Amino acid sequence: HYYDWIRVHELAHQWWGDWVTCETWDDIWLNEGFASYSEALYYEILEGEASYDDYIESYDAYGYFEGPIYDPVTTFSRTVYDKGALILHMLRRILALGDGGPTDHYAMDALDSVLDSYGAAHSYGTAITDDFQAQCETYYGESMDWFFVPWVYGENRPNYEWSWIASTHGPPYGVMIHVDQVQTNAGLFTMPIDFKIHTTEGEELVVGWNDQLSQDFFFQVEDPVVDVDLDPGNWILKYV
Repeated sequence: HYYDWIRVHELAHQWWGDWVTCETWDDIWLNEGFASYSEALYYEILEGEASYDDYIESYDAYGYFEGPIYDPVTTFSRTVYDKGALILHMLRRILALGDGGPTDHYAMDALDSVLDSYGAAHSYGTAITDDFQAQCETYYGESMDWFFVPWVYGENRPNYEWSWIASTHGPPYGVMIHVDQVQTNAGLFTMPIDFKIHTTEGEELVVGWNDQLSQDFFFQVEDPVVDVDLDPGNWILKYV
């Protein structure tokens, strides 16, 4: 079964490539990124969340991507296939977050709904990146330029430097998390960042909306804090 991923990828093109076809070569990620992401979904359904997580991690095996996804430097490249898939991975998390609080593993329901609407709107026809963004925005309820401009039309990724400090007197116990974006090859990446706060009695997942290059987040928990993780679910393409 080593080559099952190829079967999955090519079968996925029955939807993303044939049912809905990219209108221009600049939009080729709407074919290839979508089909590549289907591979991860296949292994999630077949083997579970851990297999999905491993597959997502494999998309970034080289640690960099050349050029933008839209109007790519090379039409059939890792940027189009693998970073394109990671765009859907990040959208899965962002869209699901709007339906409720943070979770360790965000469900596909919200992204499924967007894909259903996108497919129905452009079935047996063509689509461009703006069309897909419009479907995401319809579900999200407002503009998503903050996501699509840096991630799809821009290049590179955020590079986070961060630290945390917690009060020792409580309850409640205050937690301050400081995040800097220090990338020099791109501008600001606005993203919701998950933080997992570990306490003496358990753990709590919280979200900070990062829309500044240097930013502090403040949370309160009921038990003494022993550790904090940034993006423990690996939902953001990043350096840390």
